[in-house]
Amino acid sequence: KLSSAYAESSMRFSEESGTDTDRTRFLPQSVGGRMLGCLLPYGEDFSVIGDGRNPFGFSSLRQYELSLGIQTENAIMKGDLAGALELIEGRRKVFEEKDGGVRLGRLGIESSMNQEGYIRFLEGEYRESARIYEEAAQYAQTSGFLDRYRQNFAARFRSLFAYIESGEASAEERSAIIESGLNEIEEFRGKYREQAKLLYIKQKETEQPNFSFDETRDDPIINAILVRELQEVHFIEALLYFYSGTGIDAQARSEADVESAVKLFSKAAGVIDAIRTAAKKEGDQGSARLLRLNINHAAALARAGNLLFAEKELQESVESAYEFGLLREEWEARSALSDVQRKLYEFR
Repeated sequence: KLSSAYAESSMRFSEESGTDTDRTRFLPQSVGGRMLGCLLPYGEDFSVIGDGRNPFGFSSLRQYELSLGIQTENAIMKGDLAGALELIEGRRKVFEEKDGGVRLGRLGIESSMNQEGYIRFLEGEYRESARIYEEAAQYAQTSGFLDRYRQNFAARFRSLFAYIESGEASAEERSAIIESGLNEIEEFRGKYREQAKLLYIKQKETEQPNFSFDETRDDPIINAILVRELQEVHFIEALLYFYSGTGIDAQARSEADVESAVKLFSKAAGVIDAIRTAAKKEGDQGSARLLRLNINHAAALARAGNLLFAEKELQESVESAYEFGLLREEWEARSALSDVQRKLYEFR
């Protein structure tokens, strides 16, 4: 309550002070610096380096935006989702009208989109949530926010998967989501690689003014960046294969249908295994994330018919989860293991 009250008080004070940013206060105070300011677009994007660094203090506009953000978070925590949506709409409007010309303003616009997508998700409006996340991803890409592009792209698929799991999606919608999703993954990887390469070149040119991109030397570095940063996207690909296999298996009418489903489950297991391998190379050996990957890999193996391998992997996952005190992962592994052992018993 106090947090919201202070935020509302700050917002009123900012409105009274005027919500225009005085960019001149970011100008260097030296004569040479001011002359250079005639050529360079000084402002927060130029002078503020590093998260949270505001050497000149917050402008009244920035205070206004920040107070709206605090009120929004408080509304979400209280469960007032309708109120949060109203605040987000107002905050986004302020960013677009008064602050869209600078990087911080564009980040605010993207953040507002992201928050709206999250609230729609909480309300169970999964299709609308996915639509908003898609808009946010496109905006982040055109604005050059590579991390936000990836995060919104992944969030969109989490909404679509929730829509599938809710049972509201028809068989046709489910198939369309999966088919288009696999195509979008490939397109996304291409765009992400292109932007990651441009950022890499820009960084290198800052360090070495005479830098020239060499495919033999630098392509492996770009590949390593993609392997590290796109693990969640790869996992989405695995889930798309898994959902596709599940749909075909549920409606299988021939041996060919069963074989198609098995191939898709095997593809899912292969993608998850590649993610695990990359995670282990980075030193991830006993985390909850790695254990969940192991459990999902075993689940895909089981659906592909490799019950003995799945049983062995799940037994190891139970032991690891117990050793590291990961109760949730231990329960999931034991539950999956009991299903696999029941199927093995039926075969015997």
